[in-house]
This record gives sequence, structure tokens and C-alpha cells, in this order.
Amino acid sequence: MEIRRGNIFESETQALINPVNIEGVMGKGLAYQFKKKYPDNFEKYKQACLEKKIDIGKDLIYTEEKNKIIINFPTKRSWRENSKIEYIEIGLKKLEELLKKLEIESVSLPPIGAGNGKLDWNNVKKEIEKFDEKVSKDVNIIVYEPTLEETELNKGHYLIAYTLIKCKEMKLKNEITDLVLQKLIYLGDKKNYFKFRKDLKGPFSKLINIQYQKLKEYTKINNKKLSELEKELLKSKITDSLQEEKNNIKKAIRLYINMKDFYLISSEEKKKIEDKIELLATIIFILKNESSSITIEEGYEKLKNWNKRKEKKYSQEDIEEMFCFLEKEEILKRDIFNKYFIN
Repeated sequence: MEIRRGNIFESETQALINPVNIEGVMGKGLAYQFKKKYPDNFEKYKQACLEKKIDIGKDLIYTEEKNKIIINFPTKRSWRENSKIEYIEIGLKKLEELLKKLEIESVSLPPIGAGNGKLDWNNVKKEIEKFDEKVSKDVNIIVYEPTLEETELNKGHYLIAYTLIKCKEMKLKNEITDLVLQKLIYLGDKKNYFKFRKDLKGPFSKLINIQYQKLKEYTKINNKKLSELEKELLKSKITDSLQEEKNNIKKAIRLYINMKDFYLISSEEKKKIEDKIELLATIIFILKNESSSITIEEGYEKLKNWNKRKEKKYSQEDIEEMFCFLEKEEILKRDIFNKYFIN
């Protein structure tokens, strides 16, 4: 088995493996590239899906096009779902059968199930190695591993990694839920790099979710810890001129810790932590985007108008208490008309 990194479409092998779902959709990732490069294969695959001829455990559908044999390998049922390692195991057995049937002498495999399928590449690789032991006498196997370039790590990935590392250093790792991570980064993102918008549970960034997932994929693929990744990124241009952002993240984490102390919240009370950090971030968002200064009563009205969920969850007393905390932390100031504004 030969390991490569690069473009699978440049491979000299007879056959290429195309990772697919069983719904007839090649909307993103490598499958989308196969769709564009081998349109006849896509049409055959799509028809096979309509006729229920393609499924996990069924014979693999293939097409001969442009001097290549394109083999469609189901790694998931729905394009919306993640892959499962058992799908890879079953698929490799069917691939072994097809290679013998067609007398194929060489085949290239991408990291099946480890990209959009979200499987751990190390586990997938082990299954491919078992497969190689069975067929290597007759077939030349080339495996294209995932690469750093495919995950396109950038400033956003670094800031997320930095936030997680600092939380771990402050012994907060076990209480950092997805919601808490979103709000911490929002409080530290003074330049709105992550494009936060108004959402059900306060300010929310879709970009954070996407880049956090990419970050997890990269650390799994390359078997790296976040601390190792940070050092790697420090050697690149990604972290140029980020000292201000890093300081803001540290201030956001300190504010979060002080909030817990103010409300006497323990690390185990994750629901209460989420409720309070959501309220805090929502108030800051309102002052930044809706009204530059508000009274407690006006703040409560704006919170009620945000959505029904917040109206039920928070009282005017909750708002008053949070304003008191933020004033104590010198995040907010108050004018002679009892209107609060960001310091």
C-alpha cells in the first residue's frame, strides 16, 4: 500500500474510489469534484439511487469513463449524516469482490468517511490496511491521506484553538459547552471577525461551528494536541498581529470566571452557566447593535422582543442583576439618567 498526499485525480491507477451517500446527492467535498469531472458516472449513480440499487452492503456501482473506472463507495446513508466505521468495513469487502471480478490491478482511495463523514482517519486507515493485506498480491493500492491544506487552517481556527487552550489552562475544560464557547469568543471578538448575528440563544456565529469542526478534524487526522497545533500555527503567518485578539479572549475568560463567582455557580451547574453567559452576551449584543444606551426597563423590553424563549427564561430582576455585575466589572457604565452603555 502506497500513501500519498495530493490530488487523487492525478493518480495513474486504473480505478478511483468516489465516496458517496445513497440519496443520489454529490453536493460537496470530493464527491462533488467527481460529479464535475465524471458526469456520466454521476448520472448512473443517481439512477441507481432512484432504483434502490445502491446501499450499504450491496454490490458497488461503477462506471468506465475517460479511461478510468470510477467506483462509487457508500460511506453514509444520507448526505446530512455522518459515516460509520462499519460502513467502511462492509464497503471494503464489496470493493474486494469488485476488484477480483473486474480484474483491476490498481486502485486509488481517498480518506473514505474521514472528511465530511467525520470519522477518525486513524480508524479508517486501519481498515484500509486490513483490506490491503487481503488484496495486495493482485492489486496495487494507493491511499490519499487528508492534508493540512485540505482543512485550510486560518486565523479563525487559531483563535478557537487559543480559546480552548486558555480554558484548559484555567481548568474550565469540562464546562465549555458549544454554547459557552460561542459566547466566550463573541465577548473576545471585538472586531466581529466571526460575523455574529442575532439567534435563538443570543449572538451566534455559524463560522465558529464550521471552523471548530475543521479544527477537530485536523487534530484527529494529524494526531496532534491543540497545544502542538498552536505552536505549529505560531510558525506561520496566521498569527501575525493577533496579540490584541488574544488579550481580548483572555479578558473574556476572566469575565466568565468572575461571572461564576458573582452568581456563586459551580463548574457542575452547566445549565445555570449557560443561562447566565447567554444573558450576558445578549445584553452586550443589544448595546452594540440595537441601542447604544438603555435603562434596565428598556433592556428587559428588548430581551422580551428578542424571542418568546427569552421572555419566558429571564425576568426583569435577572436583567438588573446582570447589569449590576457588568457595572461592577466596568464593562458597562451608567449616566445620570440611569442609562447603561458599554465602557
